[in-house]
Amino acid sequence: MSGRIKLLGRISIEAELKAKTGLAIGGGDGGPSLGGLSVGGLSIGGLETAVVRDPLTGEPYVPGSSLKGKLRALTERALGAQLVAVVEGKSRRESRFLHRCAGEKEYLSGGGLDGYGGCAICHLFGAIPDRYPVYPTRLVTRDAYFTSASRQALAKRRTELPFTEVKSESILDRLTAASSPRHCERVPAGGAFDARWELNLYAVDGNDLHDEKLLGLLLAGLGLLEEDYLGGQGSRGYGRVEFSGLKVKVSHDGGLSAEAKDLVAKLSAGGTVAAALAISGNPLAKAGS
Repeated sequence: MSGRIKLLGRISIEAELKAKTGLAIGGGDGGPSLGGLSVGGLSIGGLETAVVRDPLTGEPYVPGSSLKGKLRALTERALGAQLVAVVEGKSRRESRFLHRCAGEKEYLSGGGLDGYGGCAICHLFGAIPDRYPVYPTRLVTRDAYFTSASRQALAKRRTELPFTEVKSESILDRLTAASSPRHCERVPAGGAFDARWELNLYAVDGNDLHDEKLLGLLLAGLGLLEEDYLGGQGSRGYGRVEFSGLKVKVSHDGGLSAEAKDLVAKLSAGGTVAAALAISGNPLAKAGS
């Protein structure tokens, strides 16, 4: 693989990420102390899980790592990608699996995306450079913080904790019928965050890799996420989200192709993920057909 890599441009994607049901982006068991009020504790009556909060403001946020990881997992499943353990645990449950190409040849010409040379998953979301040289990761996923409107609205609501609610549930023992309470912290339905991604486009030895084709794959992943869930407890109704006000623009032009500029121009008006996919085309739909 050549080392002559040039940044042709950068595409910025912005959207409002809105929780349609309570959102539990976990910060671990229990939680920190907020203004002298403990929001943790493992005892009965305490919180079993707490949301992750900004240590400076105390406000919940969606880590870019959580959002990117979920998008990658959904995309890997949709493409039927081979998964390997990248973190070995004592058991399969404790191991961490994701797709990685077995060799440089597969990484550079893996296919799976019409008109794009190479493994779209590894190129878009990143690859581990321990077996062969890899290109820089195309997708940068930012941490998502409250929108101004959501921050103001939640500050006025009388919730159990600042900006969040505590969902009380019961765990039923199937054999004894004994019930144990469980309390989970989550961002209430209606809470909204400013989500943002940066897609970098590269050329190698003067050859445009046409990374703009990865934009359709990212949009398809957002569509899958709207049909799935974000965060924990999704099988019990938590974490349903939707994206709105989608905007796409060129934030840096160092030699973008006419095709890339044309695609961004068509997507720049904003809207929904479904409307954007109608313009870019859904590569996952083709892969599954």
